[in-house]
Amino acid sequence: MKQHHWAWFFSLGIALIIMGLLAMIFETSATLGSVVALGALITTLLLAALLVFGGIYRSIAALWLRFPHYGWAVFSALASFLLGVLLWAQWPFSATWFLGFAVGLNFFLAGIAWSASAWKLRTISP
Repeated sequence: MKQHHWAWFFSLGIALIIMGLLAMIFETSATLGSVVALGALITTLLLAALLVFGGIYRSIAALWLRFPHYGWAVFSALASFLLGVLLWAQWPFSATWFLGFAVGLNFFLAGIAWSASAWKLRTISP
């Protein structure tokens, strides 16, 4: 990863933060949009599995690599894992609100992690 690309990563982080906040505010619309975009029926279980296993993978990778500000990535990964477990436990009753909120929170936390990493990458000399 080149140091001069930090602005792209920072922009991605800010965009994810904004999308996450909007999805958490308009969680019903975000849920409907997510279901329409991703398909129906088994989507909730697939998202739960993605959040659980993605959270495990990202936390192990962040702890193993210990890149700058890796603590935010671990926090984001653990939050994803917890959201996945909660979604799995409440399925199918959480279909109307939880999906949009979980996606929004995941975007928001991923945006913070990307922004923190980009901010640190900005200060590294080439």
